[in-house]
Amino acid sequence: MNEDMIDRMMKKMDDMYRDFENTFQQLDEQLGSQIGDRFGRFPIDVQETDNNIVVTADLPGVEKDRINVKASSTSVTIEASDEQEVREEGKNYIQQERRAKDHRRHVQLPVKVDPDSAEASYTNGVLTVTLSKEDDDSGSDVEIT
Repeated sequence: MNEDMIDRMMKKMDDMYRDFENTFQQLDEQLGSQIGDRFGRFPIDVQETDNNIVVTADLPGVEKDRINVKASSTSVTIEASDEQEVREEGKNYIQQERRAKDHRRHVQLPVKVDPDSAEASYTNGVLTVTLSKEDDDSGSDVEIT
């Protein structure tokens, strides 16, 4: 297999994954939050600047230490665990329910990035992951001797 064939195959796989994500997004828009809640989805924005890719995720109510972020040169994966318990003091409960939910999103990035450059911050329920774009690998000149 040559490099061009592998690149075409990877692009087709990326396109397929984006189509899958778009299908869920359309279902989510048509059915409200029912689909997103059922499959542990949360809103994500991907922004491209001159030098960076910035991924923003809304994770309200999730504790910082319950969030895990993994970055590769082509994608970002965000996993979060959310537990909520509502207690009303002074009540005698026969049954009390808690909610626990695992969330996971895997996002294909529009360009290659340097995963070692990833920086993340979490403020007021909003996770922001910033990654430096990989330098354009258009090749280098080779001196002929």
